[in-house]
Amino acid sequence: MPDLESELLSVAMEAGEAAAVELRARFGERARGVRSKSTPTDLVSDADLAAESAIRAVIGRRRPEDTIMGEEGGQTGAGELRWLVDPLDGTVNFLFGIPAFVVSVACEDADGGLVGVVLDPVRGECFTATRWGAAMLNEEPIRGSSREELSTAMLATGFAYEAAARSRQAPVVARVIPRVRDIRRVGAAAMDLAWTACGRFDAYYERGVKPWDVAAGTLIAARAGLVVRELPAAGEDPAGVAVAPVTDPRNPSRRLQLASDSARYDRGGTIRVEAILAGASAATADAGKAGLQLSLQRNGAGTVLPAPARLASSSGAPTFVGTYPVADLPLPSGPGAYTLIASWTVPDGSGTILTAQLPIEIDG
Repeated sequence: MPDLESELLSVAMEAGEAAAVELRARFGERARGVRSKSTPTDLVSDADLAAESAIRAVIGRRRPEDTIMGEEGGQTGAGELRWLVDPLDGTVNFLFGIPAFVVSVACEDADGGLVGVVLDPVRGECFTATRWGAAMLNEEPIRGSSREELSTAMLATGFAYEAAARSRQAPVVARVIPRVRDIRRVGAAAMDLAWTACGRFDAYYERGVKPWDVAAGTLIAARAGLVVRELPAAGEDPAGVAVAPVTDPRNPSRRLQLASDSARYDRGGTIRVEAILAGASAATADAGKAGLQLSLQRNGAGTVLPAPARLASSSGAPTFVGTYPVADLPLPSGPGAYTLIASWTVPDGSGTILTAQLPIEIDG
């Protein structure tokens, strides 16, 4: 699977750049072929269509057996893997000359997201993640906010195109804004998610988003250590998504921490990793040990490590330790910079997943 993820990430990045070429060539020019879709404010242009066509051409050439669901072209194919494509997230910004739009490309299987790419053609920022890999911005690891106080949090959100839906969203914003530092509305859900993943926003919520809007961004946010939750439909309001820093809702002080005995290892060395469940009781740690997973990742490929064992300690936070001889590890990309990633599913039925990551170097 990591090898497949690496291949899919390469496809997604190539497809995203192909779309970006089309968008850069058209941005700032007089818009052509503009028409409305669901409402007079929901627009599509020739730029959207050209960008999606470029993405479909890349995926069709490299992964002809896969399904593609695009915002403009609908769903084609019947493969087990499905690509979710938003060729121009932020169309209205694009048409008004506002440099806040992105290309979003994701691929999923029956279990969820495998890879995600959010590419900003204006700033040259490429946000990426894979199911087992770290979240990256231009190939550098990123991490979401760790802010705990709502009163100092910078939130992002978005609004529906329909006037009636906006009239219901406005009172929600009015209730939220006195409780936070401030709220931003960029106008591109994938950009909101990517910026939340790298800590520019502390949290994000929005209702009425489509699968292609959020498929890549939610995967990137999750791999950046944030909690991604579905907002269930309520009355006339459609379902949505919320992303926020990782805290245990039933115990905000409970966190997953990761430590190693060194930052650099040679092929003859042994990696010693400690996964510390800060704020958790020994009973909770033992009940949830099956939900603790460690992996070693690089450039979208990786190796799942054998389960660590818990230290028998009568004091301090419950700690799980794993020792891994480097020579025994099937390193997917040879020597170089890797990321140790830990994830722990809290055993309380809430679905909360705590994550942590740590960069290390493995010499040849």
